[in-house]
Amino acid sequence: MRIVSHAARTQLSSPPNTLAGLRECVEKGLYYIEYDISPLSYGDFLLFHNEKLDDTTNRTGAVFLLTRDDRQNLWYLNKEGNGKTRVAHLSQLIELLNNELLVKELQLDLKTHVSVPFTDEILKNLLRIITPEKKKVRISSCADWAIRRLHELDREVKLGFDPQFFIDVGRSEANPYPPFRQNRFTYRDDHPIASYNWQSSYEYLAARAASLWSQDQGADVWYLRYELLEKSAVDGFDWIEFLHSRGTEVCAWTLNITEKNNGKIFSPILKMQPDRISSDTPDSWKRYLEA
Repeated sequence: MRIVSHAARTQLSSPPNTLAGLRECVEKGLYYIEYDISPLSYGDFLLFHNEKLDDTTNRTGAVFLLTRDDRQNLWYLNKEGNGKTRVAHLSQLIELLNNELLVKELQLDLKTHVSVPFTDEILKNLLRIITPEKKKVRISSCADWAIRRLHELDREVKLGFDPQFFIDVGRSEANPYPPFRQNRFTYRDDHPIASYNWQSSYEYLAARAASLWSQDQGADVWYLRYELLEKSAVDGFDWIEFLHSRGTEVCAWTLNITEKNNGKIFSPILKMQPDRISSDTPDSWKRYLEA
């Protein structure tokens, strides 16, 4: 079971998506590292999760509209409202990766923002930037259309798919992204399949998994929210078993070890044997699994 450092963090107190995070992960023996990336208008990508810079940086407005001149003066805000950690770019990360020989996989989670259509130009820019370290990189996204197009553009690039735009559980009503409807089994799912008169939640889940699989994004790792895995298992359906039978790995996200749970609440997920665990506390997971 591989531990993936979510947002290049080693612990919850670590700032997300920083260049220093890559070095810290390697120093602690964490060699599977994830970064969020958001497209920029001038061809690079920001190591950043949100659509807007507001509240977390010293700037405001849409990430996509940043200019080249802005790149040297963009900082994460700390609790005191000061900027001490620079927000970096994907091109800088790829350059750094060249010197971090121990990294086994760099997962780049391509964020989907309403204001940024994934044009061919954006996707080709992404492939161009990762070219020097392509063998170490995996691009993941909730946007199956982007993953499918990346697969068409480059059959060798490693890909990952997160189906949370199609089926989800345990999310805020205020979430601006699909799915918006909740079916009678309490899964969020906008597809007509979700409204069929299924005899059981297992029948619904089995049909839904098969329909998602048929979309064939070219991804050989799926990223599934642990709440979805857990609820589906209670309803009799095992996503991990389904995907393993089709030669696809599963990464369960985001599982954080805290003083309150000490990792014990995740025992049902661990028994299902995901191939990977994505966590903001990967250092704690490493110690937990080695104990």
